Amino acid sequence: MLSNRMAECPRTDEPAAAGRPGLRKMALGMVGAIVAALVLAVPGALLAGEVPSSLNEIGGIETLAARARDEGEVMVYGGPGYSKMMEWFKGFEAAYGIKVQYYRASSTTVFQRFMTEQAVGQQIADVLINSLRDNMMIADEAGYLAEYYPASASLFPEALSIPGKSWPTYLAIQAVAWNTDLVPPDLQQALREHPRKALLDPRLRGRLAMVNVTSGQLTLLGNLNVVANHAETHGWPYLKALADQEPMIVETLPALLDALTSGEAWVTPDAAESILAPAVLEGAPLAYAFPPVTAGTEFQMAVAERAPNPHAARLLMEWMTSPEAQQRLAEISQAPVVIDGWKDTREISRMDWYQPPRGLWFGLGDAPELHSKARKEFYETWQSIFGH
Repeated sequence: MLSNRMAECPRTDEPAAAGRPGLRKMALGMVGAIVAALVLAVPGALLAGEVPSSLNEIGGIETLAARARDEGEVMVYGGPGYSKMMEWFKGFEAAYGIKVQYYRASSTTVFQRFMTEQAVGQQIADVLINSLRDNMMIADEAGYLAEYYPASASLFPEALSIPGKSWPTYLAIQAVAWNTDLVPPDLQQALREHPRKALLDPRLRGRLAMVNVTSGQLTLLGNLNVVANHAETHGWPYLKALADQEPMIVETLPALLDALTSGEAWVTPDAAESILAPAVLEGAPLAYAFPPVTAGTEFQMAVAERAPNPHAARLLMEWMTSPEAQQRLAEISQAPVVIDGWKDTREISRMDWYQPPRGLWFGLGDAPELHSKARKEFYETWQSIFGH
């Protein structure tokens, strides 16, 4: 193609032709167009400074991995527990020899730090993992999330993703949990069969623990589920009945776990399976059950638009969304994942008392109480009921 295009150029046999501006500009323009055409014609070719939005654009996983190794590390900001995530990241480090650094805080704190750094041009995070999907949407609207389609993107439910921007890790599912050393056997059975009703047993007055509704997405959705989806049978009157049980109010899910394990509280409606299950397997005297339709949320993971290590960030995303890594994440977190084809081999699911949730409500997109002024009013009503 190059020789044919060059043959179309006006010919000259004069040695001084290079000094003729018109011909020189024409020749250089033709060569530039040809080079650009060749670059665009090569699958995966990127211009200098560009980063890929898929493996195809860069020419495959090996090319991406080579560039990622040149960067040498990747920084993740996230809400999931430090130990479980670092255990998970060991698989990536072993596969590619790239060090993963992990800054862990609550999803709200992580998001605020990420947004502040992005706004002032101090990019530190390469990958963001957050349990609040509306936070991810805000970051996307601000232009802080990169467009990237991992090879396994089609295996994830679109309803639990922001296509092209963020993908789910594991599910946090709300459960009613209790201390098996303290709750009487008949009440334990009632909690398994009718979790919400059993929480109103008079024996639990002063022995109930709940999480402040403003603590995070799962707690908010759990209360919204009662109010918005079970208004006829539960609703605000049910939450008022729970308040009559004189519960202690804690600010975080780990604090709730401590209260249950220590016996400071007997039971809670606000536990998260992803926190409960590892504790149970480590010997904590706990069990849990899911209401007929319970609240769930998923941790979202995304590549930062101006990631300092853009290729390492995309390589980590490829790895995190692979079926193998997702299976390993479920084993480490003891929480369900949603990738198509996943098999539940979690140790917790083999406990003789374990029953999977019968229905999940994610609440995002169809609950007006989640947004703006309505959310503020929901918080205020809840806190006025519980005096907190």
